[in-house]
Amino acid sequence: MDGGRRAVEVNEDVDVEDAAAAAREHSITSGLKPSELKENDGELFARLQTWAKAAIDHWRPWWDVANSEYDAYAGRQWSDEDKATLERQLRPAITFNRTAPVIDSLVGIEINNREMVQVYPRKLGSAKQSDLWTSALMWARDESNASAEEADAFIDLAITGVGWTDTYLKESCAEAMAYDIGVDRVDNCEMAVDPDSRKRNFRDARFLVRVRRIPYEAAQELFPDADDAEMHAGWAAFFDTDNVVGSQPERYLSGEAPRYTGKRRTVVIVEVQWWERAVYWQVLDPFDNQIRHLDD
Repeated sequence: MDGGRRAVEVNEDVDVEDAAAAAREHSITSGLKPSELKENDGELFARLQTWAKAAIDHWRPWWDVANSEYDAYAGRQWSDEDKATLERQLRPAITFNRTAPVIDSLVGIEINNREMVQVYPRKLGSAKQSDLWTSALMWARDESNASAEEADAFIDLAITGVGWTDTYLKESCAEAMAYDIGVDRVDNCEMAVDPDSRKRNFRDARFLVRVRRIPYEAAQELFPDADDAEMHAGWAAFFDTDNVVGSQPERYLSGEAPRYTGKRRTVVIVEVQWWERAVYWQVLDPFDNQIRHLDD
């Protein structure tokens, strides 16, 4: 996470609506056919499952270390064996938490020195439009409570070394067929990254994986046409699955099928984001002198 100044440069010589229309018409990916459209569901699922399993296996030890670091920050610094020994000896388990004050001070410094997001003009005389974009960004961040979410993510960063936020579009409650920008802090113990990534901020990662357990009713809202077996990815669960719902088809099998015990029903959801290269042609249309993008 970068706590410094974040600036965006815009070209004010192009009308915003014209640029948006041109982008929709001449998008680089508009003529492409992603691999998921070429592969059948089974092949695509197998590829994503292989990636997800590799990432989960790679990051599982780090998740354990991160949980112990959260315990240290919260003052839970005695192991179960040491606490049992002290109890047998009738001795109190005294903890001097010197970790939390340091982390809290660091988080306070980040909040006090955080600079607002601002759009800078590329040319003189374009300050008015840049101010308009700046106001729009500030409005979107205020509506999504982005500052608080980023502060929570920075706490994760200060404690464990990694912090995540998720920026997405959500349906507007005030207007039909409209969307608002949402920003949420993401539990870093839900995230797994391409094991081959080596660059800072995982810039060279080919895929990201998020494994989370959500209520069964919430999963039904996300996937209204899916049955229970398809919604639950038990093969990716690394936590207790006693209260998950549904049975697993053959490709989901992970040993014992999850069962419903009368507790709050949940399912395990795996989200994979990835990028891939595709062949396309960029040609100049001689009739209207416009650039066209064609698939292979």
